[in-house]
Amino acid sequence: ALALDRVRLVPGTFVDEALGHRHTDLLFEVPHAGASQEEAPLLVYVLLEHQSSVDRWMARRLMRYIDRIWTRWEGEQPAARALPPVVPLVLYQGPGAWSGPTSLHELVSWGQPPRLEAALAAHVPDFTFLLVELARTPDVALGEDGVALVLKVMKHIRAVHFERHFARFLTTLQAAAEEPGGLLLLVALVHYVLAARDRLDQDQLARMIQSTLGPENGAKVMSVAEQLREEGRRQGREEGRLAEIRLLSRQLVRRFGPLDDEALALLEASSAADRLRWGERLLDAATLREVFGREWGH
Repeated sequence: ALALDRVRLVPGTFVDEALGHRHTDLLFEVPHAGASQEEAPLLVYVLLEHQSSVDRWMARRLMRYIDRIWTRWEGEQPAARALPPVVPLVLYQGPGAWSGPTSLHELVSWGQPPRLEAALAAHVPDFTFLLVELARTPDVALGEDGVALVLKVMKHIRAVHFERHFARFLTTLQAAAEEPGGLLLLVALVHYVLAARDRLDQDQLARMIQSTLGPENGAKVMSVAEQLREEGRRQGREEGRLAEIRLLSRQLVRRFGPLDDEALALLEASSAADRLRWGERLLDAATLREVFGREWGH
């Protein structure tokens, strides 16, 4: 039996960076009742599909994410002799029914004759993910625990008056906070809300959370969630800067050949304005000195 009263949210994400705008993931650890510490728990991997269109390759992406979960498990449990089972669950937010494959084998082209599939299927990896179509599931059917709170927030995150929906979940919010690891779950949830909603009455959200959890816990949840959002923004800015440097470097190499240490140092220390100015000069410049201008040699 599973110890559902000891469900724990595992920190971290396994989603491809390029798909972060499309997918949000949560990993829950569910221990077995009466199990020893050495026994691997059940891991429930929840992936939220933000897009309204169906991702045909979802099973393929999940396979990659599950492998990352197992890779981290191996690193954290070097003495383990077995892997924990990972159950993938996709939460689909689209307005219509899910029309894509739900198993890996549905994505495989087996060729002809048909009997070839029967001969090869046992040797080709396969799994079927669980699917919850949130838009077609009534709130009451989602329950009243911490997981239900996550599902309800994700279901209504696009609503015009999201704050009104959130107000209806305050009883569930309070119950979730009292569960083991509940505050960590709420931090992750509020972080998700802040990231997913560009226009949000953040003061109203903070007041609702603090009135439900109490001033101390409410402030703690909001503070950590805001710190996570700001860190995400900082990382995004840094990734954008590095992408611009890589692009300009490739253009310079293609035009002038391998770059020397001085050129590389200028690119690394450059501002966005520098890179824009150099990119424009690159169109007509005959030498690197003409691209970098006065900065060259200083």
